[in-house]
Amino acid sequence: MEWRDEGLIIGVRKHGEQSAIVEAMTRAHGRHLGLVRGGRSARFAATLQPGNTIGLVWRARLDEHLGAYAVEPLSLRAGRLMESALALAGLNYLAQLVRVLPERDPHEGVYETLSLIADALDDAALAPGISLGILSFSNNLTLTGGSTTTIELNKLLSTNDVAQVVGTLTYAGTLVLTNLSGTLAAGDSFKIFSAGNYSGTFTNIVPAVPQPGLKWDISALSNGILKIAVAPQPAITGTSISESNFVISGTNGQPGETYWLLSSTNIALPLADWMVIATNNFDGNGNFDLTNPADAAAPQTFYLLQLQ
Repeated sequence: MEWRDEGLIIGVRKHGEQSAIVEAMTRAHGRHLGLVRGGRSARFAATLQPGNTIGLVWRARLDEHLGAYAVEPLSLRAGRLMESALALAGLNYLAQLVRVLPERDPHEGVYETLSLIADALDDAALAPGISLGILSFSNNLTLTGGSTTTIELNKLLSTNDVAQVVGTLTYAGTLVLTNLSGTLAAGDSFKIFSAGNYSGTFTNIVPAVPQPGLKWDISALSNGILKIAVAPQPAITGTSISESNFVISGTNGQPGETYWLLSSTNIALPLADWMVIATNNFDGNGNFDLTNPADAAAPQTFYLLQLQ
């Protein structure tokens, strides 16, 4: 007996000294196993890896026999997936789900869906659910610098997504937060992670602020808790002379927000009479620096930071 198909490898185990038994989810023949002679040799090392899609020719004397595979590479994505702990965890989870299906029971739709998910696994995005949900990891979880962790909050229902990790959770990459309902306020808190231990930090949070006047308080992420706090007011924090320039710096702005720097030689003047000398945007950390020519002969000058 013989058939030709394509399949996504979900498992490989050794057989004897040189051969391997390959388990693949095929397009037309369901979850199917077959023997690859010489499958443990260097020739097949890159091809016979979970996550790869391969062309298959299956041959056996009888239909109920294990049979032998002749294989050729079609899509070798395993190398990319191995670079991400999240991708490997996702691939392992998918394999466990597919093994619930009876062996050799055709499910073309499952194969198509499995292939689409496998192609996207190395996008390095962690999301506990399409709606609010819990995603559990039985060991350690290390997020990478280029990863994205998406968490949904629901202020109205006082609930949220949760990522549960039995071992150590290492933060990194970007944390994306979405509030589905209700209005966030200072004092709100959400337990978004649960782990045996915590380390690392997120390098970026999107959006940068919950809403105007508030900030994300990550001081309790060492216990998996995200808080909402009142944002400090933008302010001028320092001045300095650099060669022939007068440098004014400040902080506590909302990243990307526009500000104006006003000046006046008379502090008692109405604000409308102060002169706008510069306008710009706070940087990604909410800071700013403005450089103006210094004039030693100029009278005493006062400066004011103005927002929209």
